[in-house]
Amino acid sequence: MKLQKRERVILRLDAEEQSLDGQLLCYLKDDPALSLREATLRALKAFYLPWVLEGQQTETEMRVIAKNTIEELQYRAFQIRQRFLPEETLVSPFMGLPAPETVISATPVHSQSVGEPTIATTIEEMQQGVDLVKLNQILDDY
Repeated sequence: MKLQKRERVILRLDAEEQSLDGQLLCYLKDDPALSLREATLRALKAFYLPWVLEGQQTETEMRVIAKNTIEELQYRAFQIRQRFLPEETLVSPFMGLPAPETVISATPVHSQSVGEPTIATTIEEMQQGVDLVKLNQILDDY
């Protein structure tokens, strides 16, 4: 049996250190709470994974992937709102319509599977139940 050669994808990013892109890369590279590889891949997956896997998964699997991706992005938006805009209320991007109900996973998004329960809650309900000390400690876990 002939072994297949493992092919690798290498992505190299560079930027002027004082540019916004450079500051972002320095933050990811230098923060001891973050693994550069894991933080970068987590962000990329949350933003692009459904498009990457489209046509490679069943419809049911794609629905789970899409739901998990949306939950990941919604939770990160919630974290940003809590840290930087705590006094503002949620505004729907849909031309003044009330904000839709948000679904956040009870478990980490990457380990959720079909049929696993989720907790349906609004952003306002999440804000009421947030321990700001713990939130600040885990914000950089992205």
